[in-house]
Amino acid sequence: VSRSKDHKIIHGYIKNAETGEALPIANIQLVGTYRGTISNDNGKYYLKIKQLPAVILVRYMGYESKKVTITKGSPEKQNIFLKPIVIQLQTIYANIYSEAEQLIIRASKEKKRAIKFVQKYSCDSYIKLKFNAVVVLETFSNLFYNAPNNWQEIILSQKRIPIVSEFSNFTSGSVFLDINADKILLGEKSIIGPTAPNAIDYYHYEILDTLYQDDNRIFKLSVSPRYDNIPLMSGELYLADKYFLIQKIDVTLNEHCDYYIFENIHIVQQYKVFNDSLYLPNFSLREHDFLANFAGIPPIRVKKSNFRENYSINKSANKINPTQSSIIIQNSVPFDSIQMYVPPLTENEKKILIRVDSLIANNKTFRNVSKLVKIMDYYAVVRSKPIGDFSDFFRFNRVEGAYFGIGIDTKKLRKFFAMKTGFGYGIQDKKYKYFLYPTVSHSTPNYYMGITFGHYNKLITRENIAEFPQSVNTANSILYNFDYFDYFYSKGNNITFEAKIGRVNFALSYQNERHSRANRNIKYCLFKGKRFINNPVIKEGHLVGTTFKIKYSNVAYREASYFKIVIPNQNYFESAFFFESGIREWNSDFDYFRYKLILYLRKNTYHKGFLDVTFSVGKSSGALPPQRYFELESGFSGYRRFKSFNTLDLNSFVGKNKLAVFIEHNFHDTFFQPIRLPFIKKIPWDLSLICNSGWAGNKNFDKLLWQDFYSEVGFGLNKIFKLMKLEFIWRIKKTPDSQYFVFNITSGNYDMF
Repeated sequence: VSRSKDHKIIHGYIKNAETGEALPIANIQLVGTYRGTISNDNGKYYLKIKQLPAVILVRYMGYESKKVTITKGSPEKQNIFLKPIVIQLQTIYANIYSEAEQLIIRASKEKKRAIKFVQKYSCDSYIKLKFNAVVVLETFSNLFYNAPNNWQEIILSQKRIPIVSEFSNFTSGSVFLDINADKILLGEKSIIGPTAPNAIDYYHYEILDTLYQDDNRIFKLSVSPRYDNIPLMSGELYLADKYFLIQKIDVTLNEHCDYYIFENIHIVQQYKVFNDSLYLPNFSLREHDFLANFAGIPPIRVKKSNFRENYSINKSANKINPTQSSIIIQNSVPFDSIQMYVPPLTENEKKILIRVDSLIANNKTFRNVSKLVKIMDYYAVVRSKPIGDFSDFFRFNRVEGAYFGIGIDTKKLRKFFAMKTGFGYGIQDKKYKYFLYPTVSHSTPNYYMGITFGHYNKLITRENIAEFPQSVNTANSILYNFDYFDYFYSKGNNITFEAKIGRVNFALSYQNERHSRANRNIKYCLFKGKRFINNPVIKEGHLVGTTFKIKYSNVAYREASYFKIVIPNQNYFESAFFFESGIREWNSDFDYFRYKLILYLRKNTYHKGFLDVTFSVGKSSGALPPQRYFELESGFSGYRRFKSFNTLDLNSFVGKNKLAVFIEHNFHDTFFQPIRLPFIKKIPWDLSLICNSGWAGNKNFDKLLWQDFYSEVGFGLNKIFKLMKLEFIWRIKKTPDSQYFVFNITSGNYDMF
């Protein structure tokens, strides 16, 4: 505890004035501000007051609120005792079902008004993650929300046990599971919210009691499911009749809400009034069993507590930066210096942490795990430095064999300037490659504009599938003799103007480059003797032309220093249009126009189902060179950004035009009830149906026949052992370059905690 001239840190306990019982999760607020804190499980609190004198207001449901004036001479220890309110009023409402329904209908209407008022906000956020009784991670973040459903979290500081990586990002996921939403997305399940417009069709409600807080009447209602075969919740919620908004909720989700390796989910949320008309969340608890799924291995009870304070509402500074991921790890602030005062750890939590530290220090296995985590952290730190991507240092493919190089990416160390450059050598093709991309840019939280100049001599791919990771292609080329790409050399210059406004990205490029053929130089991979295929024939020559791209995407990413993944439990839409030309009047050897449209949709279709659809169409005119041909992507790929035909071999369908659609629908616990076996606790036979169809060639679209299309169908059994997905896919049309049947094992990404 410390004190400065005009600052004071007060601390103490919030207790029942009659019994002395501790009051956990009591609200302590600085009057006239949005700052405050919450007491911990033992009723203990800390609060930093920046300007004195000040008045703090302490609230607890069913107790008289109390104001305390803090001056320079006030003691730092402030134990505060609240008197319980014993009032039995409005008992006429108890157990009257129709009155409870009317409250929910009114709450649904008032919620729309409140949501409409809050267009954006930001706040400080603290998360504490516990495994059983062990506090494994604490994080402090700046959190941003923009209507209707966009959020961004910047993790500024973390405190963790030694066997947890500094760059771990598993506490975020859905930053706040909004119980006020009409549809609550959890994993890949959709849960009807308790104040949704149609909530009374899915839940029973009863008024249990009426409470008072600050002269406001609070209705205590019970909520229970009407159906036992869809994801729903049961428990208690509290509605303030002045605002008809949820003030607190305590619910347990039924077994149909269980997802992946998480069961027995319990949620508590508490809201605080702002601007005398609006409730915003200030506390959330989400706990569940984290299952190993095998008999004899007990579940781990995971408890994630989220505290919020210091709200800023509808200000320009609350705007989300569209050029950043939804979750970003910075770790730029020492944890002990954060300004947010959160509930302190309990004495029991402190003792357990001491024992855990001792165990890690004295146990050889844990020491080795801790050393491995440090190595991972060093790697993550290196990746944050101005160096290039993985493929700038090493890659393996059928043309270069092993490529070794050096790469630099300044990652905007200077505000308006960035530089990406690399130089390397291919062992098998015996060629040097280089690239140089300086960028001048200007950005604000609302938009980005930049101009990039390019000078290069490099190996590129026919469709230039930049979104597919080179590291995955390298691993497949080394181990399985499957190379995703067709290659040729490109040498020249380009200039690109790029702009991002919100979720829309524009890019316009001019290129002046020479193309030359790349031969297959590798015949065998590490474990398979099957030969790599030859590179396709290309037309060599001079290309001068333009490229235009426009893309809209609301896909949310979680960014960590090891990887960047799509946050799965969301509805997404993405569309992209590409236009490319080679212009003979500009001394180009190639004279053509090429268009491509891609649409991606991920939509929750029912309480326990998600639909994934990817549609692409490509069309060209003029003398399109073979290196610009469209193709039906082939071979297995579990990478969401790169859809492929699992039963089709590479280069089976190529040409000047293309049509393709990929459809997958996941049904979670819809057709099959979980099967229980003696040695396995439960197998959730989640089912997915797969249907892919497409064509690429030189016909015009109006001359296409159904038999020209290649199609495959299949199904998947999802989350076997709660980790894996088994896919069984058959072709419909027989071609020389296809397999009748393929079997895949995949492991999907999921929102953990």
